Amino acid sequence: MGERKRLSMELFFDTFEEMADVRQYTSKVEELMLVNAQEHRPPVLRFSWSSLSFDCVLEDLVQRFTVFGDDGTPLRAICKVVFKEYATATTQLSNTRRESADHTKRMALREGETLSSLSAREYNDCRKWRVIADANNIDDPENLAAGTIVELPPLY
Repeated sequence: MGERKRLSMELFFDTFEEMADVRQYTSKVEELMLVNAQEHRPPVLRFSWSSLSFDCVLEDLVQRFTVFGDDGTPLRAICKVVFKEYATATTQLSNTRRESADHTKRMALREGETLSSLSAREYNDCRKWRVIADANNIDDPENLAAGTIVELPPLY
């Protein structure tokens, strides 16, 4: 599985004109960090803005209160947030184009088979024969006998 995308931004909250506690809004963002007891993870969110849309979790939150009322009530806040893309293992695997099997294979060459035809069958690309030749220290791919055992390494 590859590294997931991250989106970071600053959110600005201001209740100065109403002289209301800004935490009524920032606490809602804080709650998005809480781990769900049954699912053992924070809630999955859908971030959407114009054409950008993805499932994510709130990975990091840093709050800074910048303006206070005479009684000490916070009236303005900046929240630095980082959203991390979320996908189930099943979704990740279905969206990942794999070049080959995850593990090295060993095969015996069939009568009349070449590294090029083996590469076409196993990698869906006859041009990948060099990967097989290099992995097996084959200097002369035209002179291989049927039954020769070769390793087919995973493609990266």
